[in-house]
Amino acid sequence: MKTASILVGALLLFSTSKCLPQTTMEEYNYVTKGYKVQIESGLDMKQGYKFEDVTESTLVTGDSSYKKTEFKALFRRDESAPCAILCIFSNVLKNDLQNTDYICIPHLDSPKDIWTMTYKKIAEYSGESAHALTLGLMHLASHYSKK
Repeated sequence: MKTASILVGALLLFSTSKCLPQTTMEEYNYVTKGYKVQIESGLDMKQGYKFEDVTESTLVTGDSSYKKTEFKALFRRDESAPCAILCIFSNVLKNDLQNTDYICIPHLDSPKDIWTMTYKKIAEYSGESAHALTLGLMHLASHYSKK
């Protein structure tokens, strides 16, 4: 049930943002895997694309740990609407250990198999992580709804 509400929030995001381009499998893979490699290796941005910071939120979960969601919109060169949204979900523990996931929120009109992969990834979350992700998606939807 929580997974469904998270995905409904993601759908609302794109329905209010007047997006036109679909997310391709190459873009999905870049957002979920390639971006991490790029950042860790100090590589340049993927040619023909740019990211814009959108919003972030933090949920303090106790014992000095917290969960952070950070959203970046992926744009193709010369396009004004994002083709995908990158969600960087971090679980920061009290001893500074950090687990980070990179989740692609595809464009609403993207192929079903891409949405299925996103659904499966989000379905892995439960408890405080699901709450933190939902909170982040609420902030994201609010950001786009004010435009």
